[in-house]
Order: sequence, then structure tokens, then C-alpha cells
Amino acid sequence: MLVHIRINFMKNLIVTILAIIFTSFANGQAKYDRSQLQQYIQSQDYGNAIQLLKAAAPSQFDKEYYLNLGYAYFMNEEEKVLYQLTGLYMSKMC
Repeated sequence: MLVHIRINFMKNLIVTILAIIFTSFANGQAKYDRSQLQQYIQSQDYGNAIQLLKAAAPSQFDKEYYLNLGYAYFMNEEEKVLYQLTGLYMSKMC
């Protein structure tokens, strides 16, 4: 029980910290509704957040997009896709 409470606390802390970080990356060029994405994240509806982001995939590299998508996959516990996305992200950054 105590372990479950600690895990939930850590997830909530990570959500808060990443929300602050993502807000700092906002530059007005996203093709998706950021307020809708924020609502999905706050309500922990990561599946819909992923769908929203995938529907608005950018034609060129967009750091904010990949950070948001990676975060949604991580919180939705889809590690396999997250690792693939991380490899794509790292190849674009180098």
C-alpha cells in the first residue's frame, strides 16, 4: 500500500515538473491544440494525448512535438514505442 502511494506521488511529481518544462518549450508553432493536450495530460488520459499528437505529426523535426509524444508514451507505459521514439529523436538531434 505504501509503495503504491509513493509511486503515485512520484508520477504526479513528474507530471508537474514535465508540464512546467513543456510550457517553457511552447513557441506557437504546434499544429495541435496545446490546451487540449494539457487537458488530456492533467486528466491522465495519455491514450487520447497520443492520438491527438499522432494526428498532427509534423513534416519536419519539431523538438516540442517529440518531447510531448515521448512523455505521453512514457506515462501510458508503452516502453517499446518510447524506445523507438527515443532512437528517432536522438538521430535527429545528432
